[in-house]
Amino acid sequence: MFLYVYSLLTHDFSSFISGILVVSSIFFVQMFDDKANNKLSLYMLAPIGWLLFYLTTIVEYRALIKSIQGMLTKQQLTWQRWQREGVLGSQTKKAILVNKITTSKHQ
Repeated sequence: MFLYVYSLLTHDFSSFISGILVVSSIFFVQMFDDKANNKLSLYMLAPIGWLLFYLTTIVEYRALIKSIQGMLTKQQLTWQRWQREGVLGSQTKKAILVNKITTSKHQ
């Protein structure tokens, strides 16, 4: 993503093309590996992997921008506290406890 933006801003596409060549060569080396378990269906999934690389780059870029904004606005980090309740929620546990108490009183 960075190489793409850099190439657009500077109108020099050599770094972007070299990046594509490096990544493509890695794919081709893996494609012609001598292992017997290579399947054609995995090669058809390669474009999806390429798109997922772009997706993770976008997510990382967004996280970077948000962290820079937080530093510029001097926003303090706060930890979230999670109330773990397990399979049974706290209300259900209270109802079971009340039910046990009332049944023990009747016996």
